[in-house]
Amino acid sequence: MQKKLRVSFCLVIILGIMLSLQQVLCQQKDTEDRAMVLNKVKALLKENDTFKAIEYINDQGEPQTVAKIYSNLVNDFYWKAKALSEVVTIARAGIQYCLTMAQEIAKEDPEKAVQLRFTAKIISYNLASYTWPGWDEKGISISQSDLLVGLDAAKLNLRLAFELKKGAVPLSMAYWVLGAQYLALAN
Repeated sequence: MQKKLRVSFCLVIILGIMLSLQQVLCQQKDTEDRAMVLNKVKALLKENDTFKAIEYINDQGEPQTVAKIYSNLVNDFYWKAKALSEVVTIARAGIQYCLTMAQEIAKEDPEKAVQLRFTAKIISYNLASYTWPGWDEKGISISQSDLLVGLDAAKLNLRLAFELKKGAVPLSMAYWVLGAQYLALAN
């Protein structure tokens, strides 16, 4: 009986190690894929026009996949590339994509539509936050037009916080970023 328990225990440990290794490999592939998409979009923006880059992003698969790519690109352009102009362009395209796709699929798949609207909320919050000068982020310069874009994104974020009924924390964050944008514009 003890021998069977030891063998079973060893099998459980081996299975756990294999699953952990598989998870690490999947995360590494996701990181590589994300970097590849960022580099491709950077190249398209440089060599073509913003609309070519947006077409490329929109062709990357199912709506949830495309929405995630937009969200990732907004963060990567801000944190890695320090490129606020690209953040604004990609974020606004991503928000519009998510809201439009949500409208299109709302009747046939209301759950996916809600997920897309929630991704639009996330992107709008990040856009509002990234265009707020209070962070004083090194390498980021925020213009008056960036502030106006941020205010618009903050308004959308608050509207979606109410519509999606995600609770007190998202609602308080939406009020915070809206207030922060109004204060920044007042200065």
